[in-house]
Amino acid sequence: MNRSCLATTTSLKLTAIFCCLLVDTAIHAGTFTDNFTNRLNPAYWSIIQTTSGLYSNNVSQDLVQLAKTAMSNPSGQQAISVRLNFASFGGLISNDFSTQISFSNAIVPGPGLDQVELHTYYEDGSIYFDSFDDSHALPYSSSGWNAHVWDGSSDQGLLPLSTNAGTFTISRTGASVTGYFNGTALHSEIRSSPLIGIEFVLQNNAGSQDTTFVSFSEFSLTSSSVSGSGSQTGAFYPVNITNSANFTWTGVTTVPTEPTGIRLPGAPVGLVSLGGIPFNIASNALGNQAWHADIAAAGKAGEVSMAADVNVYGVTTVYSLINTWDGQPPPTAYAWLVFTGSAGAVYTNFLVGGVNIRDYNGGPWENIVTSPETFNIFDCLDDNWGNPGRLDMQEIALPPTFASQTLESIQLVDNGGPAFQRTVLDGLTVQTAIPQLSIANHGGDSVTVFWPALPGAVLQTNANLSSANWAAYGGPVQTFGSTNSATFAPAIGDLFFRLNLP
Repeated sequence: MNRSCLATTTSLKLTAIFCCLLVDTAIHAGTFTDNFTNRLNPAYWSIIQTTSGLYSNNVSQDLVQLAKTAMSNPSGQQAISVRLNFASFGGLISNDFSTQISFSNAIVPGPGLDQVELHTYYEDGSIYFDSFDDSHALPYSSSGWNAHVWDGSSDQGLLPLSTNAGTFTISRTGASVTGYFNGTALHSEIRSSPLIGIEFVLQNNAGSQDTTFVSFSEFSLTSSSVSGSGSQTGAFYPVNITNSANFTWTGVTTVPTEPTGIRLPGAPVGLVSLGGIPFNIASNALGNQAWHADIAAAGKAGEVSMAADVNVYGVTTVYSLINTWDGQPPPTAYAWLVFTGSAGAVYTNFLVGGVNIRDYNGGPWENIVTSPETFNIFDCLDDNWGNPGRLDMQEIALPPTFASQTLESIQLVDNGGPAFQRTVLDGLTVQTAIPQLSIANHGGDSVTVFWPALPGAVLQTNANLSSANWAAYGGPVQTFGSTNSATFAPAIGDLFFRLNLP
């Protein structure tokens, strides 16, 4: 039976019907498990690397295998992380929880430089990690293998080991969090703030060139605020920003007071999946995809802003592609995102250099981020200044009030100035707890329709709403994670869309 809600809109010569699946969104106590038989499902997992291409990932025989490649470590701490998408669980877990992951065949030569870890992150900025490494400086075993907790300041609860395999567990009861290895408690500390992130990690520290490797298996997360593995987690909907786009990373552009050039050769354009999240980095008639605050301000000081219409119901998480130009260090925020809901919800997310945003290149400006909600998703060897270039993605959990409203708009406000931090927005995608159809006009006479990639779901079209002549769309479909899309270049007239669900 297909239960749906209907709305209409007109774009160009098109009329679209948006049908949304009504799913049970109540929270049920349970355990989310993943044995990776379906590989790393992008509805649940994102793969993040500190340096693109430094690590490989492969899923084979229910094992997630991570390994450092032959690529040279560019210096500093490097890692590949498999991050759980917390939007599937409401963005955070405030109560008791237990999470675990098993690993095997860990190759971490050390001494103490390389690690296999399970990470947990908390809303107050604190962290709590279970770690495995090989430190020959430790007197615990001839191998030096050990498990311990890293609490953000020091190693705690060192346990000598004679194996390079085992199970990490991190559990919270009340306000006390405890790390375990193979069921043996390592260390406990107070962590009362909501849990906002979990990831399992292979890491190379301090410029290590060691060929590290590990296989992960059998992940689980248990809490009274977690639904089971079979629950519907919604879908992703890219947001159209082409009406405001005044800049491109991949073409020849001129930025005030700077020479004309191509800033990031090879940067992603079009429908792409970045960190497991689908983006439509669409081009407008001028070949631009991004909004550059310094261009919008004509190279002058003062506040400028851009706004993107969203009009998607039940948004839980927003993903943005933002980097800075002449970025500044913390703690002051010179830019922020404002989210506006249909029933009065307003949320401001401040963008702070060195915390959740940084420069697009490795020049003399702000080059670090410390927030676990900001990930590197693109790198190139040389930008227009001869420095390594990059793009980052921010994951922003909206307050729960937005889950029962339509997110009407997202506004980026920039209060920087010339040679003093300006932001560049390259893409936006929103995620909902309730799947639905959405439609976007990306310029010209074409539109793109997005719908959840649910089993048995069929996009249907009809040229006359008074007719029952609905037909399955038979054209090309692109799939990115849990979202399907199709692009239409229609003739003059009306065209209606609906999603038929089994």
